[in-house]
Amino acid sequence: METKLSLIPNPTNNVVVIKSEGTSTSDGNFILKIVDLSGQKVKELVVNEGSEISVIDLIPGLYLYSIVTTEGNSFHGKLLKY
Repeated sequence: METKLSLIPNPTNNVVVIKSEGTSTSDGNFILKIVDLSGQKVKELVVNEGSEISVIDLIPGLYLYSIVTTEGNSFHGKLLKY
């Protein structure tokens, strides 16, 4: 089964967690980048799977995120902050 990474809960108000579905060969460390719809980077962190990531400082709206594994695999999605 292919691995899929996403942020939950989504939509969110204050924190998200990286969720892994499937078999992962990653060591559990990821680079999370969040950008606004104009392409401006608003957050970039090195995080572990299951870590709570605060987004309370983000203005409510729609954001795009990418999660990159230590192997270089990347996963993309949308994050709605309310």
